[in-house]
Amino acid sequence: MMGALDCVTNGIPVTDSTEVFKISSNSTLNDSRRDLESQQTSPSRNPWKWRLLCDAPLLIIIILLTGLFELGVIPSYKVGFYCNDPKLSFPFKGDTVSMTALIVGAALIPIGVFWLTELFHVDSSSSVREKLLQVTQRTGQLNMIYLYGLIFNLSLVEVMKGITGSPRPNFFAVCQPDTNKACQNGTEYITSFECTSTNFSMYYKNDSFRSFPSGHASIGVYWGFFLTWYLQKRVFKWRNRSVVFIPFLQMTFMSLAAVCALTRITDNRHHWWDVLVGVLIGFATVYYAVSLI
Repeated sequence: MMGALDCVTNGIPVTDSTEVFKISSNSTLNDSRRDLESQQTSPSRNPWKWRLLCDAPLLIIIILLTGLFELGVIPSYKVGFYCNDPKLSFPFKGDTVSMTALIVGAALIPIGVFWLTELFHVDSSSSVREKLLQVTQRTGQLNMIYLYGLIFNLSLVEVMKGITGSPRPNFFAVCQPDTNKACQNGTEYITSFECTSTNFSMYYKNDSFRSFPSGHASIGVYWGFFLTWYLQKRVFKWRNRSVVFIPFLQMTFMSLAAVCALTRITDNRHHWWDVLVGVLIGFATVYYAVSLI
C-alpha cells in the first residue's frame, strides 16, 4: 500500500499540513475581492458629461410633462358619468391641505430634517468650515435620493390621472356639465360633455375629472414615511438620552401623512378608493427610494 502511494506521489513526502490549500484559497479570495473593489471604486468615464447630456434633459422633460398634465395643457381622458350620480353630487368645500402647502412642505421640511440630523453626527474635532461642508454634502446626497423618489411618485400619479379621467365627488358642483337636456330622465350615461361653471377657474374645472388616484395621499405618505425611516435608521437608539423625542417626531410625520390623505375624503375631493391607491403608491415609492436606489 505504501509502495503504491510512493509511486503516485513520485517520492514527494506526504504531510498532514493543509497550508498549501489555505494559501491557494486565500489567494483566490483576495484576488476576487480586489476585482470586486476595483469594479466598485473605479469611476465611470465622464460621469458629469452623462449627467448633463442625458440625465438633466430627461429630468427636465419629466418635470415639464408632469406640470403640463397638472395644469391641463395636455388634455386628460374624460371618463363618462351617470346623470345625477349621488357619488358625484357632493358640495365643494375647498382643501384642508392645499397643493401649494403640500409641495412646499414636501420640498423644504426634509432638507431641514436632514441638515439638523447630520449636523449632530459630524465629527466634533473638525473645524466649523469642515463641519458645514460635510453636513451640506451629506444633506445634498440625501435630498437627491429623496427628490428622485418624489419625482417618480408625482410622475406615476399624473400618468394615472391622465389615463383614467375619473370624476371627483364634487364633480357636478365644480364642473356643471352641459348635460341638462340629456339628463332629464336622470339615468343616462354621459360620455361627451363640457364644463360650464363660471364660479371656478379652468384649472379647477379640468381638475374635476382627475380624481384617481389621490396625489395628496401619495405625496403625504411618501415624505412622511421617508423621514420616519430616515430618523429610525440614522438617529434612534435605545441608549439615547431621550427615547421619546425621536418617536414623537416620527409620529408627527406619520400623522401629517394621515391628515394629507384622509382630509381628501372629508373635503369631498376624492373617493375612498382614490385615497387608498394613493397611499399604496406612496408606500411603494418610499420602498423604492430607501431600498432600491
